[in-house]
Amino acid sequence: MAATVRSTGAGNSSTNAVTSFSPPMPAGFVAGDLLIGIACNGGGDVPATRPSGITTLNNIDDGTTFNMDVVRKIAVGGEVWTWTTTTARRWAGCVIAITAGTFDAATPITGNAPSIQGSTSDTLYTTATSTPANADSLIIAAFGSGVTVTWSTTNTAPTMTEICDTASSGTAPTSLAVFRSNTPPAIGAMTRSAVQTTGSPNGGDFICFINPGSGGGGGTILRRPRARPPQFRR
Repeated sequence: MAATVRSTGAGNSSTNAVTSFSPPMPAGFVAGDLLIGIACNGGGDVPATRPSGITTLNNIDDGTTFNMDVVRKIAVGGEVWTWTTTTARRWAGCVIAITAGTFDAATPITGNAPSIQGSTSDTLYTTATSTPANADSLIIAAFGSGVTVTWSTTNTAPTMTEICDTASSGTAPTSLAVFRSNTPPAIGAMTRSAVQTTGSPNGGDFICFINPGSGGGGGTILRRPRARPPQFRR
């Protein structure tokens, strides 16, 4: 069975340029959940600090006005995640919680493939090509750009549902959208795409796959002992 998204916390710094950004944490997350955090800033700055105890998945930087930082961690409970930069920037970001027991804790993520939009202004962003390692994988695809926009997608095979769409505004803003698959994909090379309401050459995206868990959920199965046949009773 494919991994499931428990919830997503998303937010932005509005018109404010700040050196510290803490997106809302996902509602109801618990110890053992897989947390995936994405923080975009409109100055193209690699974060000076990241949340504690994380593993960095991607840092996508167009070298001009956009940076997307992606991290992960198995939750211990009670986390509050913060990114900082040395220069005040406008931010957009989210933290996704993947439900404990529904993913492979040893190898939670495969097929991680980041890409930069490039120098062409476009409303359509398409991820790099990647291939899931398991037929029950959950697709996560994220798209960000250096403009204040909203995003949508018409992906099929499988279809995708948006779980984050947030943007800051003002000078050098950022936007972020994240989508998850509705059904497991077939094993094969694939891309995901999204459309923003205004074109921008400053942005990036990534696709990855969440490996499914064993399906046991870590519980203990108890069975009532079978009754002995009458001829063996004493």
